[in-house]
Amino acid sequence: MKKSTLDEKTRYKILDSLMWDYNISVDELHKLAAGQADEAVGMTREMLFLRSLERVPWHNLVPLWYGTENCIRLYTPKVRRGLRNDELRKKFDFIFGLLRGESVRPPKWGSEYCEKLRRTFLSDRRNRA
Repeated sequence: MKKSTLDEKTRYKILDSLMWDYNISVDELHKLAAGQADEAVGMTREMLFLRSLERVPWHNLVPLWYGTENCIRLYTPKVRRGLRNDELRKKFDFIFGLLRGESVRPPKWGSEYCEKLRRTFLSDRRNRA
């Protein structure tokens, strides 16, 4: 599998938009993401990783943190507890479980889940002429 990379301009743009409400330079954030520092101005690597899990798309998340190995290492029980809702926890538990080679529970296919899929994919079907 080809390892995707981000150019520095894109990396800095993502980091800047990710932490717009903190007074931390993008260079400091870059050092956290690159593993060159564990803490910068009160922000830890774990805190930055948690925020990026909740706000950055997966196709940018992995290259932002320099590969899946770093993401796997940073997804700790502490980070998991910090996720804002149970749905995100389940999603990332499944993803990181697969990446770690653990046995994972398959997504539930109960009536509630099937109904959600039906509404998503077939919502406009009844309104067609």
